Amino acid sequence: MPYVERDGTLKVIGLYGSPQPGKAEELLRETDPEVVAFYIDADKASKAREINLAFQDAVLRGIQSSALGTPHHYPMNGGKQNVEGQLDLVAAAAANVDVVYTCTEVATRTEARRLHTAAQMRQVMLDGLALKQTYIGKKSGLFAQIRAVDSTGKTYDQAKAELDAIVW
Repeated sequence: MPYVERDGTLKVIGLYGSPQPGKAEELLRETDPEVVAFYIDADKASKAREINLAFQDAVLRGIQSSALGTPHHYPMNGGKQNVEGQLDLVAAAAANVDVVYTCTEVATRTEARRLHTAAQMRQVMLDGLALKQTYIGKKSGLFAQIRAVDSTGKTYDQAKAELDAIVW
């Protein structure tokens, strides 16, 4: 049974295993709805961080584009290729120039620096933007599901199970 700390509106803002004189002297059961809500709010924040990390990982895995006529993978995992490549991509799209860019042919898994026309680079950029928009939409939908989890009238385990069902 935790001792609870409350804010000025009497909302539970902290739980302690022992009394905190002048701070947390009220004892509540673990099954008290306010205690359950406190735990679920913390779990919601943790789930949101998990979804954000999954979103970042998905973006950094790179993109696939058929701008060269067949599917090729374009890495977005940081490092020199990414920084230089992003500059090349933007410059090629804006200045209408051809560039050499490293990508991996999906069918053969052959990585190579390949010549891309400005139009091909624009297509790679558009494919990347489309994929990122898909990921942003997915993340927004998952965040809405997280916000919708309500512990009112539920045990901790029931509410936690709803959160656990939310996966990238």
